[in-house]
Amino acid sequence: MTPDDQYRLRFHEVESVFDGLMMTVRPALAGRGASFEDKSNRSGFDWTAPYYLWSGVFVEQEQRGSHTYRVAVWLEYLEALAPAHERSLSIRRRSEVFQTGKESAFVDEETDLVPLAGLGGEELVRRISAAIATGWLRVDGVRC
Repeated sequence: MTPDDQYRLRFHEVESVFDGLMMTVRPALAGRGASFEDKSNRSGFDWTAPYYLWSGVFVEQEQRGSHTYRVAVWLEYLEALAPAHERSLSIRRRSEVFQTGKESAFVDEETDLVPLAGLGGEELVRRISAAIATGWLRVDGVRC
């Protein structure tokens, strides 16, 4: 087996775990109004990113007058080139208030790296829900 084959195999192992977790996570978060979009590069040869990436974003947003209030939580797993690198999931929250076509009036971001070892569906739902709740706390105080 070539190093490229090993790299691809490592990614597809994690990919199947995340896809399985999404069977639990997506319905739990859809119930609270969060939409989900898969942003993965599963082939490793996408023109936008020449690497294996499992990625998705949960989004909640609402219109308040002429402004959009949005909380997005990105989940990203990039297959490490070095096998010894600890596998982790990046959970990145972005809260913002904006008007279409204009610069955001407010932006707040936070990123947390979570080791994959022992990460289950309930824990992932808890972490994403907490990030969304924190995001709404950040934007709710913004007056435009």
